[in-house]
Amino acid sequence: MQRWSNWAAMKRTNDLVREWWQRTPGATYLETVTTTLSADGFPDPFNFREDGLHRNAKDYAIWTNVIRQPVPDSWMNARK
Repeated sequence: MQRWSNWAAMKRTNDLVREWWQRTPGATYLETVTTTLSADGFPDPFNFREDGLHRNAKDYAIWTNVIRQPVPDSWMNARK
């Protein structure tokens, strides 16, 4: 929430990473940004601590669900 004013630059960076991922065999891209947004497309305040900057346990639990399987899968595939 505190960094929302930088969202345009962060989104562009994410887009560049996604473009790199699409043309890089063996790379894995995990979409984590949209999991922290509310239905209106803005940061969900319930995913942040009181300071509006740091993520809280609820948000980390959401991230855990996003990365739980792809991270170990990517690691194992890279070791083959």
